Amino acid sequence: MYVVFRIKTDLLYKPLIKRLIFMVIDGLRWDFIAGPIGKIAMPLTSDILTNDHGCLIQAKLQAPTVTMPRIKAMMTGTVPNFVDVILNFGSKPLHKDNLLSQAKAHGYKLIFYGDETWLSLFPNIFDRHDGTTSFFVTDFTEVINVLYKVVTCCLIHNKIILWRLTNGDGKPTLFVVCGDHGIKDSGGHGGSTPEETTVPIITVGGTICVYEDTELRIPIEVQQLDIAVTLSAALGLPIPSTSLGSIFLDYIYNLQDDKRLFLLNYNLRQLFDHFQKFTNETEYIYQKYLNITDLHLDWLNSNETQRDRYDIENIALSYHAILDAMKEELVTSHLVIYDFSLIVVVLFVMLQMVFIAFYVETTVWTTRKYTVFFFLVGFSLCLGLYLYTFGNITSLCPSIKALLFLLIIGVSYINYNLNLNYKRNVTLEISIYRVLEIITMMHIISFCGSSYIEEEHQTWYFFWSTLIAYFAYKYFTKLFELMHYRNNIVGSIEYYVEHCVMLLLLFWGHIFLRKLNSTGNKWAHLPDIAQWLKEDDSKINMTLLLLTAFALLIWIAYKFEEEEYKQQSLFQNIAITVCIYLRHMSNGAVVKIPLYSSSGIYEVQIFWVIIVISLINYGYRVIRKIKHDTYNFMGIMVFFIINMWVRISAMLHQPYNVILLPMQIIVSSIINTVLKENDSLDHGVFLHYWLGNVFYFYQGNSNSLGSVNIAAGYVGLQSYMPFITAVYLIINTYSAPVLAYFLLIYHWEMIPQSLLNHLFVLSVYLPKLLYEVTYTMTMCCSALLTVIVIAVQHALIRFDDVHRCNICGTGLKNGHAFVQYPDNQA
Repeated sequence: MYVVFRIKTDLLYKPLIKRLIFMVIDGLRWDFIAGPIGKIAMPLTSDILTNDHGCLIQAKLQAPTVTMPRIKAMMTGTVPNFVDVILNFGSKPLHKDNLLSQAKAHGYKLIFYGDETWLSLFPNIFDRHDGTTSFFVTDFTEVINVLYKVVTCCLIHNKIILWRLTNGDGKPTLFVVCGDHGIKDSGGHGGSTPEETTVPIITVGGTICVYEDTELRIPIEVQQLDIAVTLSAALGLPIPSTSLGSIFLDYIYNLQDDKRLFLLNYNLRQLFDHFQKFTNETEYIYQKYLNITDLHLDWLNSNETQRDRYDIENIALSYHAILDAMKEELVTSHLVIYDFSLIVVVLFVMLQMVFIAFYVETTVWTTRKYTVFFFLVGFSLCLGLYLYTFGNITSLCPSIKALLFLLIIGVSYINYNLNLNYKRNVTLEISIYRVLEIITMMHIISFCGSSYIEEEHQTWYFFWSTLIAYFAYKYFTKLFELMHYRNNIVGSIEYYVEHCVMLLLLFWGHIFLRKLNSTGNKWAHLPDIAQWLKEDDSKINMTLLLLTAFALLIWIAYKFEEEEYKQQSLFQNIAITVCIYLRHMSNGAVVKIPLYSSSGIYEVQIFWVIIVISLINYGYRVIRKIKHDTYNFMGIMVFFIINMWVRISAMLHQPYNVILLPMQIIVSSIINTVLKENDSLDHGVFLHYWLGNVFYFYQGNSNSLGSVNIAAGYVGLQSYMPFITAVYLIINTYSAPVLAYFLLIYHWEMIPQSLLNHLFVLSVYLPKLLYEVTYTMTMCCSALLTVIVIAVQHALIRFDDVHRCNICGTGLKNGHAFVQYPDNQA
């Protein structure tokens, strides 16, 4: 139901401007304009604002703070989601109603220069354009250089442009400058810190500038998604149908009273349509809607002599208040649209997998085959009763709900039978293994708190230092006992002294490495060793650290390599380290070699040539092993995977992070030694899981998207390649967890609903979920690779055994050898 106004809309809804210049500056922070640095960094803009030739407005935006979702928000007025973070690397055409498509449909000529993301989102919409790949930018002037070439060409071939720039053409023009998102103090973006979610909007060409506080010149605060509706009204275009924004055109233009109120009413009706669809609190808002429209109607029906200026401002303020209230509610409800049916199904499938894993190890299956099949298939669709009861929140059809209702009964029956047949000795003994299980479970439980997710590295640092302290306590206690009783076994004392020294080195290494990169949310801006190394103009310390890492990597590879291939491996690793050094030298990160200059592209290409040669070489070695030593196939393959992973990670890492690779291998070796001496090798799974997470945070990673080192995705590339970029980013980000997993395999081979719309759901939990999904996929791929290698080795061993048995006149039956006799000798 709407209040109908009988007015001439064609007279009130006319364009205020004939030309719009919309400039988006990537990563333009609010304090870069409004703060003291603005007068130094952007003096011309500062003078324009100081002399009241322009208007400064503060814009707030929602996470994720990356380019493509922010473009969508500005052009459509909608709230992006975290799926757009992944789509940001391969933008697809935007099909929602938006400002540009409306402008094109109404005959406006559109010209674009800049980031190619716009061309991907809006193909075939610009009359003239020239784009630059934003994902492949070697410096901050590349886009500017492209624009400079275009403008120079236009000025040469169109002399009239100079005259128009000098004299103007009389067309009302609005120039808007804004940032798509901000930047964290520590660098990077993608999160939800105030520095990332607050950007300026500068308008030049308006007639007024309204302030929150005129005397103190405090700017008005709006939402970034308000840009679409405001510019649509300025151009006389229909508001995008999906827009959730509220208009602020009367803050920069001195509008006529009837036009001003009409624009606010038009925006309110459009926004109220969305409010009725997506929220349940419509009664209160609807009453306010009726009240404000009644006031507006009374004002229209009154004589011009009876219209008080106070009434106009009161009505306009009431419009803005209800628009802001509706927008806030809509933005919150649009942040995430939950499909509860899928969430419930996935959760219970995971629980059922845990149930199966819990029973399958020790339980003898007593159920028949058809019930086992029913068990596995049925619970994959699980909790039909829930879905059947709460049909209003599920997208499944009634027939499937009924089927799930029947399946849940069958699955519950099978689970009950399994439970009856399960017997297990319960013990109250507390061991270090149980402690490790409890601590790991505590880490999972800590995800219930957003602060624990933001500062997860502190959890792992505490666990890791506590673990080292535990083993150090054991060895120092034993050492003091031996020294106290004056034990004459000198070898035992030396053994414990050696292990105590190793554990102390782990402590010192932990203290150094945790200071290498500041991470987390609250203290990421604090000075760290990496920042100190980068600020060193001589680059000597950075160079020494990188060379130390190279020396350790070469020594480790040489030590663990097979004797006949040591020299070959040494030459390959030296060549690879030279390529990596030259790559960093081209970026100015380390000391430069005199009389040598390069862009770093060819060095990376040579690196990959060496990697290919290594692959061929290892392929030859594997073939030889298959023929002569089948049982060592697994060890060779895991060593090869570790070697390749470390080499590629070293190429992608920042120069100060390369030291983490040899340190992680050394720490893993120390852990394996300590566990072996304590007959605790089964603890290795926990400790290597911890090891991977600790070194993951040593590298400077966090659960914020702003900590992802995007530059690692473009090492050695001359053009934008989405797949290669994604692979590079995954390798660089999850280098430590994957390396810890393969080191574990190598050593073993050798031996509630009310909080759905909470602020932290988007700013903390969804980025963490994105990290966990990517981490799980990466580790699953690593585990799959290991399973394939193990399966191949078992197949080779079995084939080798069969071949030998055939030669000896024996065969295999049920996995055991048996002798085949002739019939007459049976």
